[in-house]
Amino acid sequence: MEKPDSPIEALKKSIKLFFTVNMLQLVIFFFYTGMQLSFWSGVYGPSLGRVNGFPDPKSMPGKALFIIESIPCFTNRKSL
Repeated sequence: MEKPDSPIEALKKSIKLFFTVNMLQLVIFFFYTGMQLSFWSGVYGPSLGRVNGFPDPKSMPGKALFIIESIPCFTNRKSL
């Protein structure tokens, strides 16, 4: 039976794994996805609620995000 790695050795192995080509490609993909989700979830909706040109500005974030999220589901598209 093998002796388990120490925490320092496990950290070194994970850092070495992080700098492989496949992991760096995943990091770019995950970063882009995280930024896109942060924008749609945290920035776009509240900014719509602050626009006073709509008849009921406080209900706009929910309506807009429902439309943005539901249309791609029904049309089999990934995003608008």
